[in-house]
Amino acid sequence: MVGPFWLAWKLLVLIWQFILKPRIERSNRESAVQQTSREQEDTKQKSRDEARAKQLEALKAAVPSGPPERMRATIQINEYKQVRMERQRIPRLIGEDNYVYVEVGEDFRFSVDMILEMSETERAIINEHELYDIELEQTPAYTAEQLRAFEAQYNDEIEATKDPVLKEVTKQTTQLTLAGLKGESIKTRVGDLLVVPFSCAFDSPHEAKTYAEKLKTKFLPEIRKLLDSYTAHKRSETLEF
Repeated sequence: MVGPFWLAWKLLVLIWQFILKPRIERSNRESAVQQTSREQEDTKQKSRDEARAKQLEALKAAVPSGPPERMRATIQINEYKQVRMERQRIPRLIGEDNYVYVEVGEDFRFSVDMILEMSETERAIINEHELYDIELEQTPAYTAEQLRAFEAQYNDEIEATKDPVLKEVTKQTTQLTLAGLKGESIKTRVGDLLVVPFSCAFDSPHEAKTYAEKLKTKFLPEIRKLLDSYTAHKRSETLEF
């Protein structure tokens, strides 16, 4: 006669063999795959970082030797790889769905890199008159296309929200967030261009070329004009009319 203890033991063995053990093995396999994937991603990122560092070293090497007598700019347009991240939704039977970002490939980016040098006199003028914060340009932080993408992303989150109260809160928060994004702007100041190296990245080579032209025809001439105006500036003078 089979006793209750033997039946309980047999049931535990079956649970271990057909439920717990397969789950543990599957979890271990997934963990091993994730670890391998992370190591591969780290290797790729290291390679991207090294390639980018070489570009900036090449920019520094292209700067003429000797201190500049006048403001001098060395500009290069570089192409480099950047990780492409994709936002994925993880459905949950209980509770709200989660969202994670995963690496799905690489994209090419195009950077305008510049080293702007000043003579000692010019740098003294900037320091003395605190010209670093002089604004050269102010543009919207996000394009209309980017704002539409943000809105679609937020709407997806709202539709995925199961709790009605949380859904309404998310709607209101989304409206405030989008309004804030529309009002954000990017300001280009004199001091920004003096960072070594100054870099600005774009999605296409045309955008990079257009920005490089703006540096040469707008921003740098404005800084030159600003410096010249302070060169002749006197703190005290007597004028007759």
